[in-house]
Amino acid sequence: MLPELRSPFPQARAQGLHTLSKLGDPRGWPAITTELLLDAEDDVARTAWRAAAALVPAHEAAALAEVLATQFGRGDHATQRSLSRALAALGAAATPVIERGKAHGSTRARAHAVATERLVKNPDVGFDVALAAAQRTVALHGAPLVGDLGE
Repeated sequence: MLPELRSPFPQARAQGLHTLSKLGDPRGWPAITTELLLDAEDDVARTAWRAAAALVPAHEAAALAEVLATQFGRGDHATQRSLSRALAALGAAATPVIERGKAHGSTRARAHAVATERLVKNPDVGFDVALAAAQRTVALHGAPLVGDLGE
């Protein structure tokens, strides 16, 4: 399955990563490269995030969180949900990058970081609810105060 991770075909890369995560063998961790984590194909990247979160050794979790945080705001709803779940699976190692993500980047990336934080704090809330609340929070944070409107 490891040769599939270098396939020119996205479906083969995603399937190889999926199998690797299902095996749960920590020896598969070195095969999950930064290139796979940042793959241009959302399906491949999502699968790489899940596999990485499942296989990362504890001493490398913070470094993985740093790479994953570069993807805040990426893709559609399913892609964002996958990234948030992967970061949540990293636990405390992801906290610093989530905090930084809330303050930097595009409005979309900030909302995604806020939603991830909400999901980490309360996994039962669900990503849809967390993202909707985060989008409102980020939008209101950028809104002018009543006094700033010249009234």
